[in-house]
Amino acid sequence: PPSLDGFRIVQLSDGRKQLDTLVRSTIAHPSGGQILGGYFAFAEHNSLRVLDVDGPATDLRQTFPRTDSLRIGGDGAGGGLGAVRLSDGRTMIVVSTPGGDGSATRRTLFYVKDGDIAEPAPLRLVGETPYAQPAGWNGDYQRSENFSVLTECSTGKIYTLHATGEVDGVRAYFRLSRVDTTADGQARLTTIKAYNTS
Repeated sequence: PPSLDGFRIVQLSDGRKQLDTLVRSTIAHPSGGQILGGYFAFAEHNSLRVLDVDGPATDLRQTFPRTDSLRIGGDGAGGGLGAVRLSDGRTMIVVSTPGGDGSATRRTLFYVKDGDIAEPAPLRLVGETPYAQPAGWNGDYQRSENFSVLTECSTGKIYTLHATGEVDGVRAYFRLSRVDTTADGQARLTTIKAYNTS
């Protein structure tokens, strides 16, 4: 049965907030997600789910390929899911796994598909980056509970912002990283800076 937990997409109306859409998930703990254009994307187990924010016209479900090093695809994308439209017309979907205090190796996975995010084109893995803490950093900045994929319009560069709540009962932080491309065309994540919030 569908989970009682759901996503709320809030629409501003006359300066007030009102509930526009309540979406039921098929699992108890789906990932965080991101709106790209008129679509909302998130992960349910090992599936990408894409919904039309204006109504039920689109409800796409696609399985992430299990071609990454741990053979689990986007499963456990509790660290968040984000997406960006690339300059060549393809869409990149970025998954952070696992989330929160999960004990598995923390990784960022990169997938691309032809067309916009609602196209049923196959997902193809184009990169995987295990977390590597920069030399000289003190503390632990590998956890993620949600994140966003951001573009810098003037340069076309793509960044991610991983976010977590309280760690060790003390602090929360944001971790800024840049998406780079290797010589063989693979996407990889380069950690730039972390910002403590407490």
